[in-house]
Amino acid sequence: LPLLPDQGYGPFAALNPYWIWWMVVLICGISFVGYFAIKHIGNRLGTLVTSITGGLASSTAVTLSLSEFAAAHREKALFMGGVMIASSIMFVRVLVEVSIVNASLLRFIWIPITVMFFSVLVCGYWLWRKNRETTVDAELNLDNPFQIGMALKFGALLAVILILTEAMKSWFGDEGVYILSIVSGLMDVDAITLSLSRSAIEDLSSEVASIGIILASATNTVVKGFIFAFIAGIRESAQYIGLLILSVVPGLLIAFLMISW
Repeated sequence: LPLLPDQGYGPFAALNPYWIWWMVVLICGISFVGYFAIKHIGNRLGTLVTSITGGLASSTAVTLSLSEFAAAHREKALFMGGVMIASSIMFVRVLVEVSIVNASLLRFIWIPITVMFFSVLVCGYWLWRKNRETTVDAELNLDNPFQIGMALKFGALLAVILILTEAMKSWFGDEGVYILSIVSGLMDVDAITLSLSRSAIEDLSSEVASIGIILASATNTVVKGFIFAFIAGIRESAQYIGLLILSVVPGLLIAFLMISW
């Protein structure tokens, strides 16, 4: 990190090697907290704690693992509850990342993000509590986030998102940023959150950056429902997709109302 140049390169001067690698270190550090917890605490204390600690490391990894467990069990609700609990932790990650990169955005996003966090968490906990008698040992297989391969992949993804953010903003204006946020949210929330937070320091309006982050967060949450349904069984899991969508709607409505005011 100390050896990397601290200046912009490439298209739109969007690539700052020092900043990109600092963000890699940040995300790996946050993920490692969850990785450490799941290795030493979560897997021994059941699906609930596994979902919470695993969600801090990687809510997508938790979704994939619990979906595979659900595919092998008749009762799906318990595992979907775990997926929703893990997904709710993603909103906490977003708030932490924004507070570190550009804390001024918190005044726009903290209420919608918090509402979505509690909505998803409460729905997930309700599903888990309703079906906790069927709890099974769901040991997650998580990779150490400090592996250089994983770090390089995230750094490359962040670099691409940084360039695309500037390009979409230049070519299509605010609407381009929103489209990129939704598309990025299909894959990853961290990269677009960091990119928009940084862009808002320079020439992107705080309102547009905030809406983009919220859209990416909501999209990523709903996508996890489709991943679960695809692996665990679409017919048996369709209702849970609807529950996930309903749980993020209040936060989206609040976000657009706040920006419009």
